[in-house]
Amino acid sequence: MKLAKQIKVDLSKAYQCAMEISILNMKAPLRYINQYIAEDVNGYGTAADEKVRSRADFRKMVMDARRQAKGTVFKAKIITPYQPKFINETTVQFRDEMVVQIGAKKSNHSLHLWFSTLFRYQHEKWQMVFFHGSVPDAGSSSDDTFHLGEAEKK
Repeated sequence: MKLAKQIKVDLSKAYQCAMEISILNMKAPLRYINQYIAEDVNGYGTAADEKVRSRADFRKMVMDARRQAKGTVFKAKIITPYQPKFINETTVQFRDEMVVQIGAKKSNHSLHLWFSTLFRYQHEKWQMVFFHGSVPDAGSSSDDTFHLGEAEKK
């Protein structure tokens, strides 16, 4: 699949800006939402009630996160390399691992986060149309996929 160089450059910018507003930068410009997040975006955040079905829902999730992070030291970084996986010429998937650190000194909390996104080229630009964030249970393994051993211990 041969894409124009400018479309690849635009994808990289859209991806970076969408990640900035989603989790990487609590001070990323809110205009990124209208530019790089689709009106009909769907997704799940890391909390059970973070269910997004529209750009308005996404904006609310971002604003809630900013409110919760206010006054704390917040650092997030992607630890996987930039690797777009093209499904076709207008649809791209990303699978990222991130490390998020919140707080300082004794109240420092660290999260290992998985974040999957789907971007589509529409309306003459790349926009995130789907995302899923999750925090893997550090104490789990593929030996107990359904956490039955963990349930028995409880």
